[in-house]
Amino acid sequence: SDHAWHKFHAEQRILAASSRATILRVPLLYGPLVSSLDESPVTALLGELQRRGASRMEVDDTQLCYPTWTCDVAGVLRRLADRERSTADVAGILHWQGAERLTRYAMLQAMAEVVGIDASTVSRGRRAPLEAQGVILDCSRLEVILGDSVTRFRTPFREGLRRCLDPFFKSGLAATSKPKKSESLFEELFWQELERTR
Repeated sequence: SDHAWHKFHAEQRILAASSRATILRVPLLYGPLVSSLDESPVTALLGELQRRGASRMEVDDTQLCYPTWTCDVAGVLRRLADRERSTADVAGILHWQGAERLTRYAMLQAMAEVVGIDASTVSRGRRAPLEAQGVILDCSRLEVILGDSVTRFRTPFREGLRRCLDPFFKSGLAATSKPKKSESLFEELFWQELERTR
């Protein structure tokens, strides 16, 4: 896909710029919300359920994902930066992801349960076999670097959901949450530059 090509191209440019560069690849992310459930593809599922109300909704129940809490990723990045300052032995491409494997249907059901929303109108969708294959990242190198603190940076999905959704729903923001309309200026400039150098 174009998106995958852009990411690969950006990685190659970074690695070519410095032999000490480190790239952290992550999968589907979710984290603290500012103003909209659509800030993450994970919580956007819940936003769509809210907008549809009693209408039927089909959500994929075949492709496997590893939803990863952004605060865990921030912690991993901090550890990598600290290690680089002290030993300068971190370089290349590393991977990190949450420990739980879920379909989008399972993620939506978990979110609905956490916030107490009825999800009985949601049905299981199916993809073609090739599209349904999930991707698991090889985190073994980073697990060695993190050592005993590995589990500290793998927040259980439901715990992450509670941290993410409870403040958002209790503040009343969920009632006024609207779809995200456009990317930030920085994101737009980033994609334009990648396209220009393609």
